[in-house]
Amino acid sequence: GGRAIRLCPLACPLLDADFDGDQAAVFLPLTEGAQREARDRLSIAAHLARDPELVEDLLPGMDALFGLACLGRSAAGRQRIAEAAGRKPVLEGGLLTRAAASRVLREVLIDEGEEAALGVAGELMRLGFAAARAEGASIGPFIGCTLKLPVLPEEDDAPRWQACFEEAQAIVAGFRGYDDDDLGAAALLSHSGARATIHQLTTLVGPGGLVRDVAGRLLGVRRSWREGLTADEVLARVVGARRGLFRVLSEFGSLEAEGPGSGPEGFGVLARARRVERPGIVFARAAMRREVDPLEDEYSRLLVGLPGR
Repeated sequence: GGRAIRLCPLACPLLDADFDGDQAAVFLPLTEGAQREARDRLSIAAHLARDPELVEDLLPGMDALFGLACLGRSAAGRQRIAEAAGRKPVLEGGLLTRAAASRVLREVLIDEGEEAALGVAGELMRLGFAAARAEGASIGPFIGCTLKLPVLPEEDDAPRWQACFEEAQAIVAGFRGYDDDDLGAAALLSHSGARATIHQLTTLVGPGGLVRDVAGRLLGVRRSWREGLTADEVLARVVGARRGLFRVLSEFGSLEAEGPGSGPEGFGVLARARRVERPGIVFARAAMRREVDPLEDEYSRLLVGLPGR
């Protein structure tokens, strides 16, 4: 009893350690030569020297990244991040995101080498964990109840539901009230890349959309996870989940072309219209809301003839 293998959180992605009952075998090199060879070949620094792309797996994640995102919202916090990283990070939309942290580590790796990059990753991780604990943010059971989402279609028409969900995603993606007691913490987690994609967050606070029940009929899941599903909705979502798992296992090569989220990224009008079966519905809904496309994603800018960023 009391024996455990202690892993640095930064090493967990490299070892695929997710703490769900994983087992690990331990090999102890006995001679000095074997220990030296293990260090030169098997250490994280050695792997990083052979494959610099592994730096993406050494980024502070989840709670640590959330803490860094919280710090990055103030001048004093950004100064602490710069001191830990040895350089000033370039923020994205005013946030220290996963992509911004990646750029910092890549710069350190190129300029100062593997050991320095590992040191900075560790400093950022510790700083992020401390900031997350100090923030004390929490998510309530009625998350998203104050968010105004589009009215659902009355009929179970797939293109209309898809356009409606794309519009809801755009609203969630554009939410910037990080101090809001309702959605603030969850939005900051998602926007920084710490936890949950925009798609996942939208399904948490909004309706589930169209799924096929056991008889193959389309059923509109009109309630969110927050509100609780009806018995019919639960059964239909179980069938939909099983179908999705089957598609992943049997048609993984074509999943990108068929699955949700394919097509251009971004949540502007043009990007959303490109992802749906009937784009005219998206344009009509946007016109009713007097929505203006900010043309921020590369696809939309190129489509209208603007240079890429």
